Amino acid sequence: MINCFFGIQKIIQDLRSAYINKYGAIPTIRAGLHGGQVIVTWIGELRKEIVYVGDVLNTTARIQEKCKRLGKDFLISEKLLFKMKNSEGLEAQFAEETVLRGKKKLIRLYSIEMAT
Repeated sequence: MINCFFGIQKIIQDLRSAYINKYGAIPTIRAGLHGGQVIVTWIGELRKEIVYVGDVLNTTARIQEKCKRLGKDFLISEKLLFKMKNSEGLEAQFAEETVLRGKKKLIRLYSIEMAT
């Protein structure tokens, strides 16, 4: 997941001139990452749809919202960061301790960047 994000960023940078020529702007992406249990189910009778439910989805969305305010492209919760294995080539830097919108508990967020 993390390598995919940075791969997409690299492709956008490589196509920078093409985006400017065609659209007059360069797209930007931001991501939030958190972990936990998610329930997956099918709903509907005529038109079936897969639905994902769980607090982790809400928390992840709130983390992603913080990216713009903090000026970061990729934020991860401390909970997930400490569970990660094989983070070679990545740098994590403490970004903020906050209570996310709609939450009650403090959460520590870290920005993730490619190691230089």
